[in-house]
Amino acid sequence: MVDGEAKAKREKQIEQFRNNCNTLLGKLRKKGWIQNEKLSNNKQHIYYLTEEGLIKWQEKNDIEKNQTGSGYGDDHGYFKYENYFPPKDRFEHHTLLIDTYYLLSEIEKELNEDEFLKQRLGNVQIQMRDNRYAAAKYEDTNTDLIGTKTNIKRFRPDGELLLTITTQNPKGKTVVVRKNYFLEFDTGEERGNKLQTKFVNYDSYFKHLVDNNRPLPEGIIFLRENKVRLSGYVTRWQNISEPFSNTMKEWSTKVNLLYGMMKDLKDIVIQEASLEVNERAILSTRILKYYLESKNYIKYASTGEPFKFASADLDLKWDDAMFSITHSEQDKHHIFLYQRLNTYETRSIERVVEFNKWLRSNSRPEIEELNFVEEVIPVFYHTLDNTVDLSFLNAFDDNGDYIKYLKSSIFVNIQDERNPIWTDVNGNRLKHGNPLLIKVPNQAKV
Repeated sequence: MVDGEAKAKREKQIEQFRNNCNTLLGKLRKKGWIQNEKLSNNKQHIYYLTEEGLIKWQEKNDIEKNQTGSGYGDDHGYFKYENYFPPKDRFEHHTLLIDTYYLLSEIEKELNEDEFLKQRLGNVQIQMRDNRYAAAKYEDTNTDLIGTKTNIKRFRPDGELLLTITTQNPKGKTVVVRKNYFLEFDTGEERGNKLQTKFVNYDSYFKHLVDNNRPLPEGIIFLRENKVRLSGYVTRWQNISEPFSNTMKEWSTKVNLLYGMMKDLKDIVIQEASLEVNERAILSTRILKYYLESKNYIKYASTGEPFKFASADLDLKWDDAMFSITHSEQDKHHIFLYQRLNTYETRSIERVVEFNKWLRSNSRPEIEELNFVEEVIPVFYHTLDNTVDLSFLNAFDDNGDYIKYLKSSIFVNIQDERNPIWTDVNGNRLKHGNPLLIKVPNQAKV
């Protein structure tokens, strides 16, 4: 009865909100400041400013001609009316943009009002800007036998997300971390060559950033509407991740590709706002320490601990690789390589592949303990309930590297530090006492 009353109250509030909106929109239309058009389904309308309405808005916000701005928050720039006008042939795309603005504002409120999340993440500021601000025009210079040629290129993502996290690092020091992501609103229309071209453009722009000593983004996020069947969702992720992996090899261990429906956006933001350095500290000092007390674990002379954080001495393309090594048979050891994998994303998978290739390309690694390693077993730690099905890699794994290096993966859910949940790559719970001492027999069904 109580639930029924609450539902009726909520429906009444929604109806009242709609009525208030309709009243306000009607007043604005009478003034000639907005106009509307029906969407393709003939059930919904999209409202937008008229040219007169835009002038009024610019006057209200003191925006002068030729004024520039970042596009974040209230830092507006001046644009002509045609740059504000929503694209009639891409209304679905445009509504995803508007919905994302709204969702992110609600997510920011939730993160900073939820005491548990605030304690875990710190203070999180979420800002977004659309493609008018995220777009860039840049020079691309190529030199060949004929000479040097400079082309003007345009980079136009659908938007950009900026997370500013104020938290404490493992040593208790307050730090402010800023992470930016390019946004792509996916309606399923871009396929094959179009997606390939999109990532070729990303590749070119990332080279421009590096050549000009500018930082790379943390990731690229593809967002899709919620009305997608799971089978279609997985297939679409497969179609997007394949050209990304093939085209972005130079950046794939540094820049993450993430994919989700609109309903997944909160989980994606929580994942990205949670600093990996803090998660690794929890993983190594509160969770894995129990499992690594066995005498079979190598203790590194430099630290006296069973963990090794190595980057420069491994000549990897990415930040510190966190791993431990266990003795097996004589002169046959196993490396457990720890990576975060919470959702549909690529960076941790690409890092596992690169680490394996690096290890096998060095007959005598600089780190003595890496000699005589028989296998690298990925340990993907996560805080969501579900593991990620890695079978989609079959579709574009031409040389077998992905399946070969991921088939023995282990997953550990660290949401509850006192009771970590260990599963194999197929989602089956591991029953043996110490998964970091024996090779997991269950391998991926590929």
